[in-house]
Amino acid sequence: MVLGLPYDYQVDMWSLGCIVAELFCGRPIFPGIDENELLEFHILMCGNPPQHMIDKCSKKAKFFSIREDCKLIRSKNTRLAGIQNKNQASMYQVLFPTRFNNPKTSQMRASEIHASLSRDEQLMVEFVKQCLHIDPT
Repeated sequence: MVLGLPYDYQVDMWSLGCIVAELFCGRPIFPGIDENELLEFHILMCGNPPQHMIDKCSKKAKFFSIREDCKLIRSKNTRLAGIQNKNQASMYQVLFPTRFNNPKTSQMRASEIHASLSRDEQLMVEFVKQCLHIDPT
């Protein structure tokens, strides 16, 4: 919806993933101050939308630089300016902030973090990841 693409049940699944994650961790997982920062949060956690979605989105000029190979245009007020790349562990850091937002765990790979979770926690993370997957077709 943020990109201005037609939507169907997939946006409902994305919403369900957000709701489940937010109920679990007690706060919004994409706390953007505007649409650009919301998209930036999503890209940092879940990756870039596929090129075919970028090409079709009605808000392409608002979100992506045509001159820089569709690079995301950051919000003028972004709080994420120091973050350059998607963090493989970011989903875990958002869902389990007291366990994985510290210097010791910042060096862990996502697979190590995943292995340290209980089976129920692993299943919940996988469910949320699948719900938040961009273009699951």
